[in-house]
Amino acid sequence: EGVSVIHSLLGSYSSILFSDRRLIGTLTLVSTFFNIKAGIFGILAVLLANLTASLLGVHRDKVRKGLIGFNALLLGLSFSYYYAFNPATLLILFIAVVLLVFMNIALDHIFGYFFNLPALSIPFVVVSTISFLAFYNYDSGALQKPEALAIDRFFPDVHRYVLYYLKSLGAIFFQSSPWAGLCFALILFASSRIAFLLSIIGFIAGITFHVLLQGKMGNIS
Repeated sequence: EGVSVIHSLLGSYSSILFSDRRLIGTLTLVSTFFNIKAGIFGILAVLLANLTASLLGVHRDKVRKGLIGFNALLLGLSFSYYYAFNPATLLILFIAVVLLVFMNIALDHIFGYFFNLPALSIPFVVVSTISFLAFYNYDSGALQKPEALAIDRFFPDVHRYVLYYLKSLGAIFFQSSPWAGLCFALILFASSRIAFLLSIIGFIAGITFHVLLQGKMGNIS
């Protein structure tokens, strides 16, 4: 049973990178701890989501592969990015994760039945939006401004677009540190060379549109 919990935990982390390798999940989990609060929120959210899904009778293989937990991981990481660590935030996270599991099950069924497609991260988008709007006017749920990590000052000087790429990649996991982005880039490269190349192409396309539309570069730095 303990091994199953670990497998489902690591599966939730690796699923974000569309991988089923536990090594990728382990490395991704470790990388989220560049921000300690993010790492803790992520693990708590995944464990709660997998437990809730198991109690509801969700197919064990689906839980083990992380198909429920990866949305909860994104939710937990987003909470760590925007909210302070306090009991009120943990309560909100608990409610949001339980809601997320129900939303995940429902949308998976709807998308699978009508479109023969997985819901992917849509449950996360819906529930995170509901959570942020529902608790926006409460002091304990007030959004905080993300702060740079102390270790960021030791990051080597690189071309600004390389730095933008690393920060953009880290932002997928709600990490603002370029160190985290570098780790995720290496993990993505180890997981799939094609996925790594596509991430670069996607970044270049995004930057191109941003420049053509005369966007402020500070918005992506």
